[in-house]
Amino acid sequence: MDDVGVEDRLIASYDSPNSGDATISAWVASQLGVDSVDLTFKEDSPSESGWLQIDDASELHAYDLTTIAGYEASDFFIIKLGVGRSDADDTYLFENLGSLDWAAVNFTDMLVGQNLRFNFGRISHVTGFESASVPEPGTLFLLMVGVAGLVASRVLRLK
Repeated sequence: MDDVGVEDRLIASYDSPNSGDATISAWVASQLGVDSVDLTFKEDSPSESGWLQIDDASELHAYDLTTIAGYEASDFFIIKLGVGRSDADDTYLFENLGSLDWAAVNFTDMLVGQNLRFNFGRISHVTGFESASVPEPGTLFLLMVGVAGLVASRVLRLK
């Protein structure tokens, strides 16, 4: 469990049948409140045997993300299920807490209220995202004040 870190936080879910990378990226960005996100890795049809049960008393499972070709550490990832139903969420966004090399997920929490039976064989994608850096308003304000101070200093010196 020390390598895996802590259970990753479920941020949001929705039903996204037949959506491509651009649609999913736009949804992730909207959930994170940023203009855009960068897709850092994608695993189509991850191995069922890759999910390891961490705690016998719960449904906490972990997946070693470093086994995915092209893996880059990501603060967020989605798990997409091929549920085959239009009335159920199939895309789940998580914040990757603890070790960025592992996805640590409680599948029971994902499926609350959806009346679905979980099957690892239905995981169709595991995809990582990094939010594009956006300057904080406070930092931008301080920069502007500094520039204004330099301009004012120069104007006063020229008089």
